[in-house]
Amino acid sequence: MRGDARLFQGKFLDSRNDYEKMIRLNPKLNVSHWRLGIAYFYLSDFSKAARQFEIYHQYDSRDRENGIWRFMSQYKESGLEKARKGLLTYQRDDRPPYLWLYSMFKGDLTPLQIFQKIKNKSFSKGYKDRVLFHANLYVGIFLELTGDSPQDALQFLAKAVANKYGQTTGTYM
Repeated sequence: MRGDARLFQGKFLDSRNDYEKMIRLNPKLNVSHWRLGIAYFYLSDFSKAARQFEIYHQYDSRDRENGIWRFMSQYKESGLEKARKGLLTYQRDDRPPYLWLYSMFKGDLTPLQIFQKIKNKSFSKGYKDRVLFHANLYVGIFLELTGDSPQDALQFLAKAVANKYGQTTGTYM
C-alpha cells in the first residue's frame, strides 16, 4: 500500500523500492505486479519495465493496457520497429477501447478510426465516458511518444484530464 501511495504521488524511486522489497518478501507477487513496471518506466529503466509487463502478461493475458505499457517501454528503449515486433499476443478480447488502441500501437488503426469506432458503438453514457477517457489518454500518449503530432497529443491529453471518469476513478491515472 505504501508503494502504491508513493506511485500515486510520483515518488517513483520510493515506490520501486517498496515494490521490490515486497517481491523479495513474497516472490509469488512478482507475476502480478504491473505497478512495478510503471515505476521502472518513469525511472527510465525501460528494459526492466518491458520485462515486468511481459511477466505480468503471464498473470493476465487479456489486459491490453499492460501490452501498451510494454510497447511504450520498448519504444523508449529501442524505437518503433522493435516495439511493434515485441507487441504481446492476445487471444481474448479486452474492454473497449483497448482492442482498438492496441491496433493503433500496432500500426493498423489511426486515432480518428478509434474515435469513429467509439462513435458507432452504443455505450451507456457513464461507460462511454470511461471509454473516451482511456481512448483520449492513450491516443495522446501515443502521439506524444512518437512525436507525430505534439499539439494533437496535448489536445487528447487535455480531454482525458477533463473527463469525469478520469477525475473520479481513483487509479494512478
